[in-house]
Amino acid sequence: QLQSLTGIGAKKAQDIIDYREQNGPFKTPEDLANVSGFGEKTIEKLMGDLLAVVNQIKVKNILTSEGSLNHTKFIKLLKKTGANIMVAHAGQRLKIFDRYLEVLYPLTPGDGKNNDSIVLYGELYGKNFLFTGDLEEPGERALLAHYPSLTVDVLKVGHHGSKTSSSEPFIKAINPSIALISCGLDNRYGHPNTETLTTFRTYGIQTFRTDESGAIKFEKNSKSWHISTVK
Repeated sequence: QLQSLTGIGAKKAQDIIDYREQNGPFKTPEDLANVSGFGEKTIEKLMGDLLAVVNQIKVKNILTSEGSLNHTKFIKLLKKTGANIMVAHAGQRLKIFDRYLEVLYPLTPGDGKNNDSIVLYGELYGKNFLFTGDLEEPGERALLAHYPSLTVDVLKVGHHGSKTSSSEPFIKAINPSIALISCGLDNRYGHPNTETLTTFRTYGIQTFRTDESGAIKFEKNSKSWHISTVK
């Protein structure tokens, strides 16, 4: 799979895997510079692939955390889409349909990594939704400390169901009835983690996964709402 990316051959693919096994997952594109044989040009080629994907979708606004602005090469390429770059701040309200999503987190400027993820919360279809990005356990603790009475019906699971997210204290506190996991089929990271899935089963949370069901669609009529999946 790695060799399908621009500028990645068999040796570089193996170097990436070896580095990741020794040091854990990459937090930002710039972290690739720590891998032997990865210079600035290779990293720019990989970011260019991401830009090609973004250019397939008409984007008016890009919402980013303040800490992400530290990664100037990444932001520079995103700006080429012509979209307006918006910096998220806790308390900010974003209009969606006839409702709003509120930015709950980050509470202070961070480093642009997983625990600097933007967390959104709001009422849609008569249910309270929480979108946690790639937030991991330290970020979950900070979120609960600031919002101890957070009521959640539908949780967009953090970090694709990774074992570093969806800690049991966090799940117990917010007590969602539905969990949505976005992850690729047979992804190389093994998401979602079995421990995370066990936590959801323990608390009786209905779980939907894109690797098994494809796109997850919420629909509402005048009397009720339901979930459907589309492959």
